[in-house]
Amino acid sequence: MVLLSAQSMSVVKIAEVTFSSANRVRDVIHNFNTDGFDSLCPKRRGGRPRTFGLPERRDIKKIAKSKSAEQGLPFSTWSLIKPTDFLVAAGMAEVIFCTDEFGPLNLMPHPGRQWAEHGGRHKTPTANRDPSDG
Repeated sequence: MVLLSAQSMSVVKIAEVTFSSANRVRDVIHNFNTDGFDSLCPKRRGGRPRTFGLPERRDIKKIAKSKSAEQGLPFSTWSLIKPTDFLVAAGMAEVIFCTDEFGPLNLMPHPGRQWAEHGGRHKTPTANRDPSDG
């Protein structure tokens, strides 16, 4: 379709020659203009995404709880994106969604509030007493 379009063939004629609809031809040409040659080999295969059974879930959990060095990776700790990249590269997952039930956390300073113990600078209650009081 792209080659025929490059040869100045009309969309209707391309649809007729390729036994397709004019809308499909327009979509293919538009996708090629947007994504280039990558659009000719789409990554989506269609159909329902595969589901994870108990063995796959155990493998993913084992990787998530392991140290990155145990997996042969050159960093000391996992971040959110590193296990995602690892699982995708290993072919264990295609897309990973991360959710947080706690929600966003905004640490904002507020006047008059601080991370200090009650009673001032000292930790012991006897520290503020005058030694002559006995």
